[in-house]
Formats: sequence, C-alpha cells, structure tokens
Amino acid sequence: NIVSFANSNIDASYLSLKAAISKRSGFQFLSEGDTTINKVKYRWLLEKHSNSQSMEQMKALIVLGYKNNYGYMVTFVTSELLFPNSEALFRRIASTFSL
Repeated sequence: NIVSFANSNIDASYLSLKAAISKRSGFQFLSEGDTTINKVKYRWLLEKHSNSQSMEQMKALIVLGYKNNYGYMVTFVTSELLFPNSEALFRRIASTFSL
C-alpha cells in the first residue's frame, strides 16, 4: 500500500499507521521496532488478528518505509501456526526493499 503522509517523517507516519490499524476488530499488537534497509530507516510491527472469513488466527509482519511524503507499507501475513516458519523469509524479502 502507498499512503500519503504529507509533511511527515517515518516515525510520525508509523504512529498514524499504528493508530489506524489498532482500531480493527480483533487486533492484537505484539511487538515493534525499526531497521535500516539500503541506508533507509524502516519501522515494523508484528500483530495478530482473526481472519474475518474463517476466524482462523493470523499473524502479520507490517513493514513501513517513508519517502517524499508517502508511506510504503508491505504486509506479510499467514496463519499464526505457520508464522514461525515464515517470519525469516518475510524479513529476507523486506531486506531487499529500495525506495
């Protein structure tokens, strides 16, 4: 997703994103942090929620980058049970991002 965050920065954009998604039904915040990818600071968070169709527990890694008044958000999501086997792959893919 690409979201306009005019006159902002990565940290303010991240706080706006976190506030918006925390309003979703069943949202559970798990952890957060920042990382540098190709000399650019990114923010990430882990969250858990229920799939609205199947009610299966899901877990997601959300990575946010910021450049020129836009936030670039990528969400990696799978079932909670499969997430431990997928997280390393998700983070490797994120490490290739370039803004």
